Amino acid sequence: MNHTEFTTLLRQNNFGGAYLFHGDEEFVKDGVLRTLLQSLDEGTRQLNAQTFEDADFNTVRAACETLPFFAERRVVICRALPVEDAAKQFAEYVFSVPDSTTLIFFVRGKAADNLTIVKALKAVGREVLFAALNPDEAVKWLAQRGKKLGSPISEKNAHYLVNLTGTDMTVLAGEFEKAAGFAGEGSEVTRAAIDAVVTPSLESDTFRIINLLADGRKEEGFAALKRLLESGSSAMGLATLFSRRMQTVLKARTLIDRGLKRTDAAKALALPPASAQRNYDFAARLPYAKIAHIAKAFSDVGFLNNSGAMRDTQALELAFFQYFVQ
Repeated sequence: MNHTEFTTLLRQNNFGGAYLFHGDEEFVKDGVLRTLLQSLDEGTRQLNAQTFEDADFNTVRAACETLPFFAERRVVICRALPVEDAAKQFAEYVFSVPDSTTLIFFVRGKAADNLTIVKALKAVGREVLFAALNPDEAVKWLAQRGKKLGSPISEKNAHYLVNLTGTDMTVLAGEFEKAAGFAGEGSEVTRAAIDAVVTPSLESDTFRIINLLADGRKEEGFAALKRLLESGSSAMGLATLFSRRMQTVLKARTLIDRGLKRTDAAKALALPPASAQRNYDFAARLPYAKIAHIAKAFSDVGFLNNSGAMRDTQALELAFFQYFVQ
């Protein structure tokens, strides 16, 4: 199941037994664990929540078998996965954890599928995978977050913010709170507030520049490039980033030419969802040959600079002029 499905179980008060929390989306994972703990009665919470750094079977089992103290439920958190004999013991025990206890195996990152405890919890539908959110999920999260903070955001502006920052939820949450603070307590988070304080991801910046120039909006595109250079980004570093970006776009174009649809091609790129979709959408705009020439133009920036033919900033601008302006 995913985090949304587990949250539904929380609301239904139907979350006894053992679960595995794992996956790459750490911010959401921490948030769901925090919500789980907050579901315990505040007056007895400290007495009914235990955390263990090691997966010692006898110690953790004893904690699980302890009756809740003047409460309906207790939570036991194990921040390590059991190995060897303990793994076998836990794999059998997960079927008999008391309903009055919620046992959470909580790990950073994604656990290996071949681990004994992982296979056991998957088999009983108790794996909660915190995968990276896609853009639409991130937009819904922003709406919920805005409502909770008293700083509403429209769907259009939520999409705009996600496009600027990407779907790393730690980054997105921080940037949203900056914009909410700028807008003021109880005020809507507008595009003006976002533009005033949000720091776009470098990936977002590079795609925005390429898209502006490809659309013929050369003044805006070169102004955005100038701002990147003035903010401390080196021309050589940007040339390398643009070259790599176009190589990825080239892969996306290959998948398009093979007939893959947007969702399937995005998965095949093995990138975070928002990044994969950006690459696919841009690749759909240009033929393979032109993308290959653009990638080579950016890779040639280093050669032109090192040979003394022109400065790195000139070579970078030439790459854009050759393929996006003329």
